Amino acid sequence: MIVLVAAVVLLTVVSAVHLLITFALIRRVRELQEHGAKAPAKDDSLPEAGKLIGDFSAELLDGRTFAHADLADSTVLVGFFAAGCSPCKPVVADLVANPPAERFVAFVESGDGEDGAKLMADLEAVAEVAAMSWDSPVSGAFAQQSFPTLIRVTNGVVADSGHTRDQLRDLAVR
Repeated sequence: MIVLVAAVVLLTVVSAVHLLITFALIRRVRELQEHGAKAPAKDDSLPEAGKLIGDFSAELLDGRTFAHADLADSTVLVGFFAAGCSPCKPVVADLVANPPAERFVAFVESGDGEDGAKLMADLEAVAEVAAMSWDSPVSGAFAQQSFPTLIRVTNGVVADSGHTRDQLRDLAVR
C-alpha cells in the first residue's frame, strides 16, 4: 500500500512539473512572436523613416541643379548606385524595366571607366542622373552608406528606404 501511495505522489509531482514547464514554454513562444512582429530587422546602413534630409545641391547630367528645395511639397524616389556594384545591376534592371511612377533621381558613383558610363546611360532612360563621389555631401545629406540604396522622400523627410524596390513596397505597407 505504501508503494502505491508513493507512486501516486511521484506521478502527481512529475505531472505538475511537466505542466509548469509547458506553461512557461507557451509564455516564451508568445513573447518571441510578439517581439518578432513588432520589431522588424533594422538595417543600420539605411536612413530611418522620419529623418529630415540635410541641405545639398547637385548638378544633374543635363546641366540642371537638383537641391534640397526640390524635395519640398513632393515625393521623390532617390537612388544611389555605384559602377562595378553587382547588387546594383538587378535593381537598375528592375527600375529600367518598370519605371517608378514618382520623380526618380539617381546618384551614381561612376568611377573611371565604361561601367560607370553604361550605368548612367541605363538610368538616364528613367531618371534624372547625377554623378557623385563616394564622400559626396549628397551622401551625407541623405545618410546613404551603401550601394544600392533607394530612398523615398516625401516633403523633405525620409518616408521609407531599402536596398531593393521590393523592400520599399514592403516598408510602405507597414
